[in-house]
Amino acid sequence: MKIEPKKFSVFEKKEIPILLSSTILERGITIENISVAVLGAEDEVFTESALVQIAGRAGRSKRFPDGDVRFFHYGKTNAMLEAIKQIKKMNVEAREKGWLN
Repeated sequence: MKIEPKKFSVFEKKEIPILLSSTILERGITIENISVAVLGAEDEVFTESALVQIAGRAGRSKRFPDGDVRFFHYGKTNAMLEAIKQIKKMNVEAREKGWLN
């Protein structure tokens, strides 16, 4: 599956308020002031590392360091629980190093 560059650039320019994507956008993008929702987070495609990477799209700017991340699912998986634990641990470490407020 290929993302149409035009659609993504329209989203980046804030001409549309929402972008629905597969896991294709889990890495390599930074968009200011976004929240992230993972639909069907119980699916096996959403490994711990994938969920951490997807969650990492939120809060990536100094102007908007707080991003909301939600996992929508039919039952928690070990991958979700471990991803949440890892994200919390990394946030504690980042605060201790002065990287977060």
